[in-house]
Amino acid sequence: MLQLIELRTTNYELESKSKKLERDLTEANEKVNYLDREWSKAKQALNKSKKAKDVELLIQESDSLQRKLLSQEEEFRLQNQTLMAPYHEGRSKSSYKEDETDPDNIAVELIEALEDFGIGKVTHLRNEIYNTGQILTNLSKSIFIALPKKPGATGCELHTTTSLMSDIIKILLTIIMLRVKNKIKPEIAEEQCVFVEDKGTSNAIYILRTLIERTLEVQKDVYCVSFIIPKLSTK
Repeated sequence: MLQLIELRTTNYELESKSKKLERDLTEANEKVNYLDREWSKAKQALNKSKKAKDVELLIQESDSLQRKLLSQEEEFRLQNQTLMAPYHEGRSKSSYKEDETDPDNIAVELIEALEDFGIGKVTHLRNEIYNTGQILTNLSKSIFIALPKKPGATGCELHTTTSLMSDIIKILLTIIMLRVKNKIKPEIAEEQCVFVEDKGTSNAIYILRTLIERTLEVQKDVYCVSFIIPKLSTK
């Protein structure tokens, strides 16, 4: 009988411990779930903060690039104005005197008579053309004239062409050529002699003559190819 009581007591204690362990396990699971939820919230908050920081950095970089672009545009505009003004003044002073005006009916003498005021107005006009890329109709017209190379010439090949264009456009073209010069020059081969500064037709003839003489000295053959491209001109 005493043993039975002891067994029941032991069984009761074990059941109590088992229930307590179950409660502890349930509480532990709840704590784990709570920690999981908190960890998920923390991860979401961290991701949001990272995205917000990334967006903020992108906005800052965009603003910085925009300010830099505006600064470069303003610097380019000021540089363009300061660069073009001396060309306008020099071109106006060095333009040859003509009895006939250009197609726009603006004589160089008129610009010279206005002095700084005229040069300033012409500079502003050319800056507008340069920045917008739009040329006024009366300024974009050119008159092409066929000039005979010798008296009595009748064929197209016996004529050379010249054009009368607005003096304003001439200066604008000169400025554009000077601006793209540094970009075009590396693309031109060293052998190019025509339409290159300090390398005219006489230089090409001298180089060809020297090459032929040296080739003949070593008794080698020389092959020359000549392309004749006729000019398109009217009688």
